[in-house]
Amino acid sequence: MYDMPKNGILVSLDEVLCFAELILRWKHEAGQKIISEINKGTLTLYHIIKELDFDTDDPRIAIVKLFSTTGSVGFLFSNIKSFVFLLSEIEDIESNNNTYKRSCSKNDISYDFELCTLNNVHTVAPQVIYAMCKHTGVDILTGHAPRISSLQIRTTMASDKIELDLCPAGNKKDWAIPREQLFYIRLKSFTTDSIDGASYNIHKIRSHIKYLQEIEGDDVIPILKQVLTRYPKLTDAKIGKLFPANKNSEKNTHAGHQNRGKLLIRKFKESDPEFWIKFAPIAGRKL
Repeated sequence: MYDMPKNGILVSLDEVLCFAELILRWKHEAGQKIISEINKGTLTLYHIIKELDFDTDDPRIAIVKLFSTTGSVGFLFSNIKSFVFLLSEIEDIESNNNTYKRSCSKNDISYDFELCTLNNVHTVAPQVIYAMCKHTGVDILTGHAPRISSLQIRTTMASDKIELDLCPAGNKKDWAIPREQLFYIRLKSFTTDSIDGASYNIHKIRSHIKYLQEIEGDDVIPILKQVLTRYPKLTDAKIGKLFPANKNSEKNTHAGHQNRGKLLIRKFKESDPEFWIKFAPIAGRKL
């Protein structure tokens, strides 16, 4: 039995989004949105202090509110996978701000790190963290959060100037967090061991696909790449079942699913031959 601290909260993984997930969800100018909501008191950053029941189908985490981010850049960098936001707060914010999940054309980007995607989240995350540490907090004398303009946040993310201690070494624009450290909390809830054995759970993989669709849209091949990176041993038939051509084809025979899977694998191979060269031996597939 875990002895929960007085300010701790016990939640399931479905009730939180990790830091990288939120900047992907609010992909356009995510830093401005996060900082604004934290300062308004509508969004809270939590720190995971304990993992519970991770060997079951209902993994949970104990979290506590992070009261201050000031001067914590290096700490947040090193532990980004253990910081989360409550999904209930995020959805409440989105209900009052229907533009928060909208993206923008790459042609409309005016400064570095403005748009977060799966391809650059490892470099955008450090800039958002830095801006958050610099521009969030409560004035001790007034008890109110500082009034920060969007221009100040945008300038902070685009600038090379560093004003806080405890920052990572090197040029600010070159900061990056290893991709494998970004999505620990979310991805750990999806079984990966013995993928074709007793622990294989197609429902969990479908949940993962649904999550990726919220970020990347309905383009199958990029999402398939993410899924195969996590589940390299998926068979053609299982791929076809997970990515049906339409709702009616969900009831296809095994052969139908297999043909669909083969088609998607062929398109995937053609779309990214360099990745396929590395992926094929791991997945036991032919080059």
